[in-house]
Amino acid sequence: MNLKKLISLDETQTEDCASSLSEKLKSDDVLGLIGEIGAGKTVFSRGLSKGLALPKEYSVTSPTFTLMNIYPCTIPIFHFDLYRLENIEDFSSLGIDDYKYQGAIFLIEWANKFGDQISRDLDIHIFHKSEDSREITIEAISQRGIDILNEWEYDV
Repeated sequence: MNLKKLISLDETQTEDCASSLSEKLKSDDVLGLIGEIGAGKTVFSRGLSKGLALPKEYSVTSPTFTLMNIYPCTIPIFHFDLYRLENIEDFSSLGIDDYKYQGAIFLIEWANKFGDQISRDLDIHIFHKSEDSREITIEAISQRGIDILNEWEYDV
């Protein structure tokens, strides 16, 4: 299966969805988060982090201005935000190659900004349905992504 769609009625369901998905993730998985400002990318990130046992003293925030946050979960999460970057070279200048193979999950907001220049396993598209509800489409981009979706079962 290459695609799963669901409707989340509120932030709690979005977090629960992400937490459930986190159970199928492994080190070096790369997830793209795609959606307009305020769509719920950070809410999804928070759920993913909770599912991977982020210590309570840490909070998940959008790295829009810091460009990257690191969360010390059971599998660390390197959370990037490409919104303010002008080109792929700016992303490379963050030292992305230095972070590869450190046993972390990569979570990249606005991952589609540079097309397919950033390899990903899954793209998570989040769209407003109403003020509170969101349509979440999880698309497998790689064979690893297909494997994740085939293993993952979630019902809202």
